[in-house]
Amino acid sequence: MSGSGLSHQKSTSRSSVFSSNSKPNDEDSGALHESLAGLAKSIDDLSILRLKGALEGVIDVIKAAKAGKNKQTDVEDLRSHIERLESSIIRPLKEARMTMSLQTRLEILTNDLEQIRVDYQKRSGKGRFGKFLTIGDKSMTLGNVGSMINKASQSFLSDSHLHVPVAAKEFVFTQAEKALLNRLPNADARFNSAARKAAPSCLENTRVALLKEVFAWIDSSDNKEKIYWLHGLAGTGKSTVANTVASRLAQQDRLGASFFFSRDVEERRDPLRVLPSIARQFAEFSPEYKGHLVKSLDGRKDAGKSALPIQMERLFVIPLRSMGAQQTPLIVVMDALDECDNNQLVTTLLRLLSEFILTNPEINLKIFITSRPEPHIEAAFRRGSANQVSKPFVLHDIERSIVQADIKVYLRYELEKVARAYKVSKQWPSNRELNELVERAGGLFIAASTSIKFIADPRERQPERRLQALLSEKRAPGQAPYKDLDQVYYRVLGAVVQGRKDPNDELCVRFRDVVGTIITVLDPLPPRALQHLLGCNIDVITSTVVPLRSVIIVPSNAESDTDQLRVFHLSFPNFLTERCTDPRFIIDSMLRHHRLALSCITLLSSFLKRNVCQLPDPLKLNSEVSDLEERLKNVVPMHYQYASRHWGFHLRAISEAVNAPKPRDAATQQVLDRITDSLQQAVSTFCEKNLLQWLEVLSLLGSLDLAIPQLKAVEVWLKKYQSSSPTLEILRDAQRLLLRFFEPVHMCAAQIYHTALAFMPHSRLLKTYESELDGSVKFVVGREPTWNPCMRVLDGHGGWANCATYSNDNSRIVSGSADKNVRIWDATTGTLIKILEGHTGAVTCTVFSHDDARIASASWDRTICIWDSETGARIRALKGHSDPVRAVVFSHDSSLIISSSADKTIGIWDSITGTLIHSLRGHYDSVSSVAISHDDSQIVSGSDDRTIRVWDAVNKSLIRVLKLYKVHETEVGHKDAIRSVALSRDSKFVVSASDDKTACVWDVSTGEVVCTWDGHHSAVRTASFSHDGSKVVSGSSDRTLCIWGSKSGTLIRRLEGHTNAITSVEFSKDDSNIISGSGDKTVSIWEVTGAHFDPFRGHRETIMSLEFSKDHTRIVTGSGDKTICVWDTSNGALLRKIEASEPINSVSISPNNQHLISRAGEKTLNLWDAVTGSLIYNLTGHTRYIACITFSNGGRWASSGSWDGTACLWDIASGTLFRALKGHPDSVRSITFSHDDLMVATGSDDLGLRLWDAPTGSLIRTIKGSGGPVRCVSFSPDDLYILTAGDEKRVYFWDVETGDKLKTLEGHLEHIWNIGFTRNGSTLLSWDMMGRCHSWLSETGDPEDAGTNDENPTQHHLSVEDYWIVLKSVGGAVKKLCYLPISFSNTQLVIVSQQFVAVGTHRGVMLVLDLSQLLEKFGPNVFV
Repeated sequence: MSGSGLSHQKSTSRSSVFSSNSKPNDEDSGALHESLAGLAKSIDDLSILRLKGALEGVIDVIKAAKAGKNKQTDVEDLRSHIERLESSIIRPLKEARMTMSLQTRLEILTNDLEQIRVDYQKRSGKGRFGKFLTIGDKSMTLGNVGSMINKASQSFLSDSHLHVPVAAKEFVFTQAEKALLNRLPNADARFNSAARKAAPSCLENTRVALLKEVFAWIDSSDNKEKIYWLHGLAGTGKSTVANTVASRLAQQDRLGASFFFSRDVEERRDPLRVLPSIARQFAEFSPEYKGHLVKSLDGRKDAGKSALPIQMERLFVIPLRSMGAQQTPLIVVMDALDECDNNQLVTTLLRLLSEFILTNPEINLKIFITSRPEPHIEAAFRRGSANQVSKPFVLHDIERSIVQADIKVYLRYELEKVARAYKVSKQWPSNRELNELVERAGGLFIAASTSIKFIADPRERQPERRLQALLSEKRAPGQAPYKDLDQVYYRVLGAVVQGRKDPNDELCVRFRDVVGTIITVLDPLPPRALQHLLGCNIDVITSTVVPLRSVIIVPSNAESDTDQLRVFHLSFPNFLTERCTDPRFIIDSMLRHHRLALSCITLLSSFLKRNVCQLPDPLKLNSEVSDLEERLKNVVPMHYQYASRHWGFHLRAISEAVNAPKPRDAATQQVLDRITDSLQQAVSTFCEKNLLQWLEVLSLLGSLDLAIPQLKAVEVWLKKYQSSSPTLEILRDAQRLLLRFFEPVHMCAAQIYHTALAFMPHSRLLKTYESELDGSVKFVVGREPTWNPCMRVLDGHGGWANCATYSNDNSRIVSGSADKNVRIWDATTGTLIKILEGHTGAVTCTVFSHDDARIASASWDRTICIWDSETGARIRALKGHSDPVRAVVFSHDSSLIISSSADKTIGIWDSITGTLIHSLRGHYDSVSSVAISHDDSQIVSGSDDRTIRVWDAVNKSLIRVLKLYKVHETEVGHKDAIRSVALSRDSKFVVSASDDKTACVWDVSTGEVVCTWDGHHSAVRTASFSHDGSKVVSGSSDRTLCIWGSKSGTLIRRLEGHTNAITSVEFSKDDSNIISGSGDKTVSIWEVTGAHFDPFRGHRETIMSLEFSKDHTRIVTGSGDKTICVWDTSNGALLRKIEASEPINSVSISPNNQHLISRAGEKTLNLWDAVTGSLIYNLTGHTRYIACITFSNGGRWASSGSWDGTACLWDIASGTLFRALKGHPDSVRSITFSHDDLMVATGSDDLGLRLWDAPTGSLIRTIKGSGGPVRCVSFSPDDLYILTAGDEKRVYFWDVETGDKLKTLEGHLEHIWNIGFTRNGSTLLSWDMMGRCHSWLSETGDPEDAGTNDENPTQHHLSVEDYWIVLKSVGGAVKKLCYLPISFSNTQLVIVSQQFVAVGTHRGVMLVLDLSQLLEKFGPNVFV
């Protein structure tokens, strides 16, 4: 390393100064000898020659001085000082990067070391040191030398930058490294960023003690307290201290990184940008870190955009661990952490950093953090790893005299600048004025800063008069610590109202309107948007705020759409709303929220209309509208956007404040009452006319997730004035509507009409907006009579949903499945947030920690995984159980994890380190479930051994066993394995679920059964208490949930909807909802209370067969409940319900709609009168199972195919066997007639197709070549070709005349259910069981593609794809028409025929939709 300020001289090596021939005088000096040898070796290759020469001179002095008499302590001290010099300065110096500050310090160090030689020369009386040094001179002792070395070293280290080794020269990034680092999301949040407004640093001689402590902490070698948390009230100067610390460290070249948060700048309040931004700065600071970072990001280039734990792993853990132990710290400064968005992520960030520091003590990372003492930050520092590695300092607790002295220095400095700027007398201000100004600041730097802004107002240019005005104001008697700051604010505000004393004066009213709105809006707005909310001219706003520049940031351009009106400091709005006593300035928050809510609703009502953005094709997904952003900017400007996003939240603010209103005068109360009346009317009108249009706009804005919370807030507010009303019903309906149909409306705004409104049950909302259904989907059959208690089905797991639980704030749901995955869902909207992958076996249990920061999941793979709940990253896996882990729970302080396992033990784990603390043993069979009391004192476990055990969680001992016992010869308790246990909130009772079909409530203290529920028909797999303890919900293998009284055992409500066993149940924290997991792979959200619900209009069990009549005026369905239903497609009327003797898994209707044929048993057919429902004939003749049935096109014959290898044609008129077609060596699976009824085609498991002469029954041709059993057959319209399909998911295209296979068509992913041709025969169509359609061109057999052009409307066809009903064209275009809101795990079959889509479910419910109006409106023209 070199530097221009240090001379470079030739120097010979001194590494041999202490050669093997130079021995110490005695044994005590042996260690000194080694230290000197080490120093000599270390400086051998030092490139700073002047410093090297000075050090060589020091070695010569020591060599001379050690020959005399020296104290043993001096020898030992000198050795210590030499080692410190070598390790802390010389070695790091070789890797250091030369800076101006370092160069200056090195010159001082060199001078100090050379002074040792000079002093020796003076004391010895010799001449030039290098020539006349006399060995053995005793005038200078080793104690003298050691003292001087120590002084020089301390001076250098106290203000140097060597604490982090960096490259010996400025390093250069390669293009690849630059590209990699540029992928890291960066926030311009450095302390010295040009994007930040100029931030002050502590003036000289201020904050001396605090800064000394901070830098002592930085230089300390303590491995424990590596996070310094400086927190204090608003206005106490935290940011100034942070800026000073960062600035000094940067000057010393010791600052690794800085991040200064700001709630006003999106990128600087984004917690996901913090670690990537710091990593980029680290890479610029340390080439060693940069190299390890590049390696860490290799193959994970998007790690910087990942979840926080992944960022932590890739950007911090791997690079810093690779660097190894560092002698000097890598320092980060973070300011205003409380201004970071998302409290949960802030908590996660602190936890990740502190856990890393705790588990890697060798990594010398130090973090300086400032914030206000917000609850979530305080909580994070109080518990867990952060509590163990942090050093808190309360800024507002510093002795008042010290703070005042610092404020005095600041005020003097600032006022001197003002005096120079305005050419004020040098004697200004006087000591008295300055002292009074200090006193009025009240220990708050924000008060001093605001005073300066007021005095130096550039509009007035009279600082002396402004100072006198400020000091002449009577001091308010307010409470510390804000009384003096408040006095400053009073003075500032006085200038706005120009001496007006009447609160009702125009200026005073205008101030309250304008400033009250600025401080009340939920997002800062520019003047242009604010004027619409206020209903005033923009000049009124600017004239009001310009005199307030000392407290409000006023944009230079009032017409700007981006520059917002914001307050300088939060203490100002707090003063106006909480502490101000002058009625001229008091801002009544509730009144402001009322006005803003009313203003928002008025604005929305004035512009909302259907398709407000005039989209040419409203059915396009929002993401497909290329100019959507521009349309929104023009049609929905900022004030409309604000109103859309926040009108309901203003009403929520009213509800939250109304319980403890600030006293107000009678006039204000009257105004408030009038606005409240107007608001109620406005809300009612809005809900009746504009509600769906508002949801449409939110969808286009990408803010639909704000709708449900707003609707809930409005409902809560309105219920304070109305116990019941049509408006309240509409609000509740709208919440249910969005919960059920959130995804399609979020994706496409128009689906609020075509899906949500079209599919919702009979309700007030549907009645109100029924006219909007014109031109939309027509619900023929299946509209529910009222809201289903199942509010939402969360569909997505690929295996049994074994568990589901709410977060403690009710905002999320976590579920685990046999598919080995954990899923996190939004509990408000029902949308999937994240999938957590990592287990190698089925997930058996999931649970949130009580701070909701983490999730624990138990698995069949014998592990427990801990996940970050916000980011979804796996934190660690706990291993220790020898068999599958069946249940897991956090202690209520989240410090412990309790698990139960098939290995018969209960594990107690440290949730931070993952260490297994203890195993509880006592059960003699698999432990199925575990719970912990709310005071964390007791653990309760349930087992397959039929017992419940209560354990002392502190002493790890057994307290009590709850098991089967007798009362008067009657057995009480469980007689079979216990599946689950759960504690009541007061921990006095435990509810257990058992394979013996019962659930029991036990008294924990006595072990007695309080109540037994035996209303299930199969094993009870799960049970849980409501949070108020009054109810229990149980779930069973009988597929039902039962809600019953926890003490009475009486049934309150039975919930049905799942199609497989219930695996888990839990009440929401407010007891309004229940979630359940099921073997049908879904999680359901249920309403606890509500009207009786019975959706069944026809069948009550699985719909096994569904067919449209040839003219599409009828639908016939068959069910496992042994019934056949005939429906009218024009109005959905149930025309006939026929009771049969066997489950109906196959039924067909004749072309003239007069007859039905169904299978009865395995070998017999029933022929029915479709009009009267009477049985006409039993058709017998088959000897084995009948696999397929159909009618001829003319209706003369019915046909059937059987496993006996025959196909039979039956005469309808006589009910006799007309022809038996024999020849297939295996089962006949499919049968159909040609359009002229002259031929019959049969498909078989023998992989063949046979064509028969229908009138004679003779075999025409056998066609071979199918790749599997033939399940479907269909003739072309001209009967020249035939299609077949089977289990192998292919379609085959055959020539009838020759039997040649013309094409093999592929593309299906599921088994094919139906095949056919378009009317003109140009296109081949096939559908799977879920209604997904594939199409091919008849001439070529190629899939339809965009290159094909056919404007014939008949060439468009419906398909069901990924829950959407879509319209496909021959040209290959796909148009999403509407979303099909069904759970595919509950769906038996989907049939698409012409304009109809029919769905049959496992529950016996059928949906039939007529899309003719929608096709007419958005049909073929959308493809032109």
